[in-house]
Amino acid sequence: MSNSLAVATVTGALQQLLTQAVKAFPGGARVTVRPPDKARLAPPGNQLNVFLYHTTLDPAWRNQDMPTIRPGETGFPPLPLVLHYVITAYGESDEDDIKAHQLLGRAMSVLHDHPILGPDEFTDLVTGTDLQDQLERVRVTAQVLTVDDMYKLWTAFQTQYRISAAYEVSVVLIDSTQPNRTPLPVLTRGANDSGPVAQAAIEPPFPTLEAITLPDKQLAALIGDRLTLIGHHLTGASGVRFTQLGTDLPPQPTARVTDTQIDVDAPAQLAAGTWTVSALFSQPGQPDRVSNELPLAVASKVTVPPGPLSRDAAGTVTVALTCSPAVGPRQAVFLLLGDRQIALDSAVVLPSGTLRFVVADAQPGGYFIRVRVAGVDSLLVDRSSAVPVFDPSQRVEIL
Repeated sequence: MSNSLAVATVTGALQQLLTQAVKAFPGGARVTVRPPDKARLAPPGNQLNVFLYHTTLDPAWRNQDMPTIRPGETGFPPLPLVLHYVITAYGESDEDDIKAHQLLGRAMSVLHDHPILGPDEFTDLVTGTDLQDQLERVRVTAQVLTVDDMYKLWTAFQTQYRISAAYEVSVVLIDSTQPNRTPLPVLTRGANDSGPVAQAAIEPPFPTLEAITLPDKQLAALIGDRLTLIGHHLTGASGVRFTQLGTDLPPQPTARVTDTQIDVDAPAQLAAGTWTVSALFSQPGQPDRVSNELPLAVASKVTVPPGPLSRDAAGTVTVALTCSPAVGPRQAVFLLLGDRQIALDSAVVLPSGTLRFVVADAQPGGYFIRVRVAGVDSLLVDRSSAVPVFDPSQRVEIL
């Protein structure tokens, strides 16, 4: 691969190659590297101008590791650039393009016969470049531009069109500055280097969780609920781990363990939101094992104040609630009042567990409420009976 000087090195190599090609051109010629609107020399003469107008990424190399990466090692892939150039020819006189056509034909002939830029052509062009050490060769390929493409291109250049040829140069691999990770090789595979154990079975031979059952078929858990983890090969579980955003609670003790089920109580340290749950297996003298993770939604338990709520003269009503667990400082909190969503009034500092919502243009009537904390709604539906019903304790009356 190469460093970030590779782009300038390729441009310099093209300029040097074309300079050698037109050295014996009748009347002499110069090869410049200028923007098209400033390309023409004064006084005018025979001239080729090389301009890098576009860069793209090579899709074949974009997510491919270099051959130096070994199995088990990780590293950022290189930046694989494809460079797009336009080469413009100018004659001695701007009123006669014969010399320009001769010059362009000479340049295109040289690039046709020289489709690969070798390592020796990159040496001593740009101080500090190492493009000559790149494993992949740098190829020069003619690019056919339609009349419409050429029109758009020269319109962007904001100058009058001159006879030109387009080429793409690929691929230029620029090293990532991110370090590679090269872990030590594995010495043994299993006890006494016995290798993997093959077992013919439909189920995986390791502890696996498949589902979490909540009380009364609720969609989210409350603090203190008895959770039932369903799976297989669960015998020997020493605890249950709860994780949220990379933060692990201390392993929670199990209430009951069988080969297909683990019962555990939702701990008081849980905050409202989405957690992941996994089973922990600890044995003396051996590293801990952890099962796969399952998502668990934890809801707030909301207590609605007794009695009706009165609106003020502007039709605004304040709804004050208490919830458990207390809302965290960075959690998004909303009141769902009927079909309306009202944000938490964060301008007022209230005791822990107390929430205040200001509802504008409130209409009189009875409303079922939910409090949405970190994307999880409080429990409104009572599913303990055969037919689900709304919990009457989660209702407010507005006068």
